[in-house]
Amino acid sequence: MKQQQCKRNRRVRQHLDLVLPLARYYVLRTNVDMDDLIQVGRLGLIRAANLYSESRGVPFSAYARPHIRGAILHYLRDSHGLVRLPRSIQDQASRGRSNGVDKPWESASTMGVSWLPHRTRWVSLDESNVQLAIDEKESAMHSLGRWERYEQLISELKRLPKDELTSIQAVILQGRSLRQTGRALGVSAMTIHRRVKRGLERLSCRCSDLGMA
Repeated sequence: MKQQQCKRNRRVRQHLDLVLPLARYYVLRTNVDMDDLIQVGRLGLIRAANLYSESRGVPFSAYARPHIRGAILHYLRDSHGLVRLPRSIQDQASRGRSNGVDKPWESASTMGVSWLPHRTRWVSLDESNVQLAIDEKESAMHSLGRWERYEQLISELKRLPKDELTSIQAVILQGRSLRQTGRALGVSAMTIHRRVKRGLERLSCRCSDLGMA
């Protein structure tokens, strides 16, 4: 169990950089706050890491993107009526919901996710050892930065007020609707939306103060 948890944490740390391009894509098409979508995307990445199994035969990066995108679209869909969304984004959110989040590879083509593997950087034999050493150092520093961002994100998530944390866990990490969550907690869908919004803003503010927004 502990080994699985370590693998999950490592996957999240190594793939935090997947979030920003997807968040930026939807920010440019909606009037939703960028910081909110970054936090939602990061939580979608955590959910992907929890569900991922190497037996699926799919690279984690390819598996994670639909989950990140799905978390963002789920958030946007539940915000519809509170936030004005372009028709194309509404359609994407509806298609993502009907495809289901537990089989993201089935919705990858629908969501425009590429399954082509990342290009490998080949190092020529005559490349200087100095440059290789620099590259390795930069790579190590980048990995350390991802580790720190992940640890800070989890730490700040746990510090959220209980009502905000519970709402974020249900809506973003578990994929429940605002209405379902509200019924389970005995409050309105609007109250859940406000809690999620407050929690994301609080998370974004704290992460920004730590230099990881």
